[in-house]
Amino acid sequence: MPSPDQAWSVPTDAVYVAVGDGSSNGAGSFYGLVLIPEASVPAVEDEIAAIKRGFGGRGDDRLHCRELFHRFARARSSWSHLQPGAVVAMCEQVLAVVAEHRSKIIVAYLPKARFPARIRVPDDRGGPSLVHRLDEKWLTLWGFFQAGSLLDPFALIPPGRSLAEPGPGKPPFDSMLFRRPGPGPKVRTIHLDRETTRVRWLSRSLPWCVAARMLTIETARGLTHLPIAPDKDTQPMLVELADLVTYSVAREIAGIDPIPYRRSFGSLDLKLVVVTGPPSSFPECTAAPK
Repeated sequence: MPSPDQAWSVPTDAVYVAVGDGSSNGAGSFYGLVLIPEASVPAVEDEIAAIKRGFGGRGDDRLHCRELFHRFARARSSWSHLQPGAVVAMCEQVLAVVAEHRSKIIVAYLPKARFPARIRVPDDRGGPSLVHRLDEKWLTLWGFFQAGSLLDPFALIPPGRSLAEPGPGKPPFDSMLFRRPGPGPKVRTIHLDRETTRVRWLSRSLPWCVAARMLTIETARGLTHLPIAPDKDTQPMLVELADLVTYSVAREIAGIDPIPYRRSFGSLDLKLVVVTGPPSSFPECTAAPK
């Protein structure tokens, strides 16, 4: 597992298609993005489909870790014929494809011990303070913000005027703006795992994917959103790569039952971002009593 301080090169001429998914376990919450070179997407899709057929499945059978690595769930899935060792071997071959095509990976890790169950946010106008729950879905959203803020859209997506100018009627904005001085990997499109759960963000309740689209990054080129594909678009099969990578990293960090990969896991070009506590953009945050 790479150190959070490990240097991470950012190619200036590469353009990526990104897929993202979250995971949680006893160690904390995680959000991972897999960046596949745009020109390699068809080959990656074909090679992974061939691996699935080689293990007795169909090319369009999805890999979902909560099914693959749990016996009873696997028994009800398309992979019921596989023994645990075959599951590990199949997933390791898939990870090898990710590595061989020079994909880049970002995983944000939010250690459970560093985040209270709730925080208290004082009202800057003298009203009663707001008690804000930091549940699992909120933490994976904050993890997405941390990982996504490292990316550069291939073309800027400027925020609308109402979002770009914070005001009393737009309380979520200040805590969704990230400033990044240097360049990031250029992404054409980002496909996120469909997440319909609503999350509380300060005084508003938003669908998870709607909140994710509000991430705003201040770059040298100006303010921008990320090119997140609309929910109505067909979700590509490659989103399963984000599930596999994030779940694998989460189990490795938890250290309780890491997946016994032999080679491929260590060959991934992975940047680990450890998030150390509640967002500093929530002013005067204090842990609230349970």
